[in-house]
Amino acid sequence: MVNHIKAGQRAEISFKNDDGKKRTLAAEVEAVLNNKEVLVLIPVTGKSMAKLPAKDGYEAKFYVNGNILAFDVSVKEHLQIDGMYLTKLQMDSAGERIKMRKSYRIGCSVKFNFTLGKTDGKDKDSAVSHEGIIKDLSGGGMSFVTDLKLEKDAPIFADFIFDDEHITVLCRATGGSKESEGKYLCRCRFVGLSDIELEKISKFINNEPYRTAEPLLKK
Repeated sequence: MVNHIKAGQRAEISFKNDDGKKRTLAAEVEAVLNNKEVLVLIPVTGKSMAKLPAKDGYEAKFYVNGNILAFDVSVKEHLQIDGMYLTKLQMDSAGERIKMRKSYRIGCSVKFNFTLGKTDGKDKDSAVSHEGIIKDLSGGGMSFVTDLKLEKDAPIFADFIFDDEHITVLCRATGGSKESEGKYLCRCRFVGLSDIELEKISKFINNEPYRTAEPLLKK
């Protein structure tokens, strides 16, 4: 599975901290070497680089075309090449493929706009735009709060801006319940999501926990 990993892909390195709790650091693939070794940009926590101890017992996940490839890894060494700080990982297992859409769901509070589609879900009614606030999001769907009550199976076109990239996704409402002050909590599933759209949503899901993350490692 190592041959599916490419430069520029999102990665995570997980380990247990001194308090016994699992910690996860974000990284990015810089290069894949021939001997089942992968170079990643050294993770950063707060304003410090996280030079993880060179040993085995780490887990690395790589986000590849809507899937997660998970490996047991060892940290071999830290390098500085052409001004870049890198961590060399050795793959210690054959790898496991995990479907992204079934795996990760994050809680968030992100505004978006949506319009109602026709019953066949093909045409977008651009005359009326409604606002919603995403409460949780995964690669397969989301729940959100809005002032409009949606009927089950109602087609909607959701307009997202994730990391400065705009995408429009066709959704089907799966149900909802009334919230306070005239608001409704609605749920929907994504329909016919392309690999590119899934990748953009996946990148947002992966990046969101780190935008306001506290430093995880002591200096």
